[in-house]
Amino acid sequence: MKNAVTAIILVNYNSSAFTLDCIQSIAEKTKESYLICILDNASADKEINLLTAGLNLRGLSVEKDTLLKKGNLLLYLNTKNGGFAAANNKAIEIVLEEFPDTGYFLILNNDTLLTEDIIAKFKSFAGTCKQQPFLTCKTYTPEGEIWYNGGWVSQLKSTAYHQYTESPDEKVIAETGFITGCCLFFHASLLEAFERRLYDESYFMYAEDVDFSIQAALKGIQLIILRNCSFIHRVYGSSGGKHTGSSAFAQYYMNRNRFIIAKKYLTWYKVPVFFTYFLFSRLVLSVKKKDFNYLRGLKDGIKYYFTS
Repeated sequence: MKNAVTAIILVNYNSSAFTLDCIQSIAEKTKESYLICILDNASADKEINLLTAGLNLRGLSVEKDTLLKKGNLLLYLNTKNGGFAAANNKAIEIVLEEFPDTGYFLILNNDTLLTEDIIAKFKSFAGTCKQQPFLTCKTYTPEGEIWYNGGWVSQLKSTAYHQYTESPDEKVIAETGFITGCCLFFHASLLEAFERRLYDESYFMYAEDVDFSIQAALKGIQLIILRNCSFIHRVYGSSGGKHTGSSAFAQYYMNRNRFIIAKKYLTWYKVPVFFTYFLFSRLVLSVKKKDFNYLRGLKDGIKYYFTS
């Protein structure tokens, strides 16, 4: 399937400038055959205008909840923001309906910039695998710092952690316990193991990739990082924060969603440990940082745990 088309999924929410920059970098660096599916999550009108102008769609009828096709571009405008997980699931569904012979998918954050042809590296490696894995690669910030070089899931803490270091003797190809939603490459056949719904939509935003990583492990599908390729991530550029978890939006969902993970995956005897650790740590952080979005997420997370 070396010549199979790769569908690149981009979710846009009030960040059209990032999306256009990302698409430009894809066009400049990618030699492989690809199509792009943009799922807009009910952005403001000015953002929609910026996006359609940048995509040279002026003069074409662009309506909400209607698919627009132009060349290798698919654009769908949601009337309601259902979150990152739902948007990616919807985009995958659209691609499979419009291009059922799609060979691979690349889920990519819209605040990323390709610096090389990562699709070629992914497809080359995938072509050597008897059992198809989920793939990702190194991720750097614009300042050249490592943002992701593999990771692992802590089910007890109901979260995942990035490896922020690199070394000269690290394995070029390595299994990892966690792949972020920032960059995920996979053969289309793997969707069947997830009933074509890759992400759990109850998370809305953040931690859906933690859940996905746990599910992949439970299904016996490898998660692999290729360290011979990389790209740039303008971290949290599409959610309002300059640094990890710095926006109120991010803080709320990062804290709430850990209770969803705990409810799904923690065995009963580990639950008291999780609650004790998490309640205490969030209270301390709220006071220390004078940020009560920790507590809002905590309150709604506890409500979800006991009522859902």
